[in-house]
Amino acid sequence: FLLPVAGSLADRWNRRWLMILADTGNALATLAIVLLLSFASLEVWHIYLLSAVGSAIGTFQRPAYQASVTMLVPKKQLTRANGMIQSADALGGILAPPLAGLLYVAIGLWGIVMIDFGTYFFAVLALLLVRIPQPKVEATTDEQKNTIVSDVRFAWQYLFERPGLLGLLF
Repeated sequence: FLLPVAGSLADRWNRRWLMILADTGNALATLAIVLLLSFASLEVWHIYLLSAVGSAIGTFQRPAYQASVTMLVPKKQLTRANGMIQSADALGGILAPPLAGLLYVAIGLWGIVMIDFGTYFFAVLALLLVRIPQPKVEATTDEQKNTIVSDVRFAWQYLFERPGLLGLLF
């Protein structure tokens, strides 16, 4: 439900900073888990709530990331780059659960959470080092200017006019 808003923001704001903010939000959620864990107060509902928050924050990162790829990769290599990204995502989805189980046995929940928190610094450092070009914004008149609300309305209208696409989304 947040994706149309996230996509509109990724088109308007600096994508690199949007990804850094999303990573920071996820790091804060992980930090909350670390604090709850260190005070022996972590309960299952905390994990559900913080996972939902992290997922909502991640919704803002994905469109900025996908739009950045199109700005960084030459058009000739875009299909290949997208294929590599989709393969890595699929591989991560397959390997993450058994790896998490092995890590849980080897280093426990505390170690897993600390690895997750540590990856934040790696991600932010990488984003600070890379230059992501922003698309050129064309000058528009007040009547042509789209707002985030109009973008979201257009996205939902587009989906509802295509029931097959809407069903696929859900």
